[in-house]
Amino acid sequence: MSDLIKGLERLDNRGYDSAGVALLNGNIHVYKVADKVSVLKNYLKDKDCKGTIGIGHTRWATHGSQIR
Repeated sequence: MSDLIKGLERLDNRGYDSAGVALLNGNIHVYKVADKVSVLKNYLKDKDCKGTIGIGHTRWATHGSQIR
């Protein structure tokens, strides 16, 4: 999971307004925040972040907030 966060951190200063990760380890766990990657990283500290497959994303909202 740390590799996903490192990749997202490389994109963090490009004006994105939200970030998240999805991790697979038997079940899919999706974690997202309407903020910078650093906030996501802090949010994940007490979450179950074990997984064998994962994907990370950032989002630049042009039409308002879409986080649910």
